[in-house]
Amino acid sequence: MDFIDWQNKISLGGEIVVSNSYINDAKRELKDKEKSDEKRRKELYDGIKSVKKLDEILKKMIYKALSEDKIMNHIKSFTTFVKASVEICYSYTHLLHKFRQENYRVMRVYNANHSFGFKFDIPDDEYTNLLNKSDYEIEFGILFHEFTCWLSDASIVESQILPIYLKIVTLKELDSGSSIKIENLENWWISKA
Repeated sequence: MDFIDWQNKISLGGEIVVSNSYINDAKRELKDKEKSDEKRRKELYDGIKSVKKLDEILKKMIYKALSEDKIMNHIKSFTTFVKASVEICYSYTHLLHKFRQENYRVMRVYNANHSFGFKFDIPDDEYTNLLNKSDYEIEFGILFHEFTCWLSDASIVESQILPIYLKIVTLKELDSGSSIKIENLENWWISKA
């Protein structure tokens, strides 16, 4: 299904369903009481609880992408966005792992007030491209719109920036219990970390 199909199904009352193989495997193991001791059973129950929370975070991230114009206007490939969201949502070490990779540069996103928001990474060749097109201004900060216009690989927006931002927003909402307004991405600044 593409973005419009998903959006139409959600607007007609459809739900996002996440099927997680870990939960199914854990439940099967829990049914076979002879296979696991009490310690293992506790690990499985805790794992199921943790994964269900991540499933809920992922659903909220995708729902926000489908319902917020400020987000969906920047998604060119919904498949790329969903795959990246799954990776970012379920991987605790995703960001640390990518930041340590060779041939990648860490970038920072700041909101309109120039308050630090989050980090993401881009390949070195993309960074060199941005340096050249921005006349080295990327080192100090450029507007999000300029950043997206100068990218040679626009999928960075939907595979890095949007999923990371939506995960942060979703976690803050779950923590506070109240809805958080999606920022106008056009007011963001991006610079080298």
